[in-house]
Amino acid sequence: ARSSAVERPPCEREAPGSNPGGSTPKWIVFDMMGVLYPQEHIISHALRDFLRRKGIEPDIRVLKRVYNKYKVGKISNKKLRSVLPKKWEMEFLYWLKKREEAKSILLELRRRGYRLGVITNLPRLWGRVLLKRLGVPVDVAVISGEVGVAKPHPLIFKIFLERSGAKPEECIYIDDKSNNVETARSLGMKAITFVGEWSDGCVRSLHEVKEFLFSPRA
Repeated sequence: ARSSAVERPPCEREAPGSNPGGSTPKWIVFDMMGVLYPQEHIISHALRDFLRRKGIEPDIRVLKRVYNKYKVGKISNKKLRSVLPKKWEMEFLYWLKKREEAKSILLELRRRGYRLGVITNLPRLWGRVLLKRLGVPVDVAVISGEVGVAKPHPLIFKIFLERSGAKPEECIYIDDKSNNVETARSLGMKAITFVGEWSDGCVRSLHEVKEFLFSPRA
């Protein structure tokens, strides 16, 4: 999810495979929230709106404090019950909308021989449910709630590289948050900034991601 206080890095117009002598990209690695799912602010917008539909006006500061521990596995989902009742947790996860084009584009990437990855800041249960809802299995998914560390820390990216066996230069990473993009680049990954519908930056939709990857320069 994007914070308005974080500036976007400059858009990178060079096609992913246009570096002579560089490794051919083999992995396309996605962030989840704000990229495959359009909800950037899963707590301050999505969960807030969901709870309001249930007749509850949540305290966003409390929600964020509890969630920030939950998403790295520091508390169990039982502790989450103080802000999100058990009967509503799964309902909330299926209430979230995925991008309509996500499944078809993931399938096309797979048909073209790319391997698919996900690096996401989500609780374990939320990450697994939202991955399943995509309808396309990914080869490697690293979820902050399972590994105990969240982006933009470099360790979560290194865990992905270790599990996938990929070299950084073989990966194209797509995220909507600038500090995550910068970490990926610092480790040697090619990274694309996804700006969604809120900005006029480089890549605004998954369709544009596809066009960028499959351009004749690549």
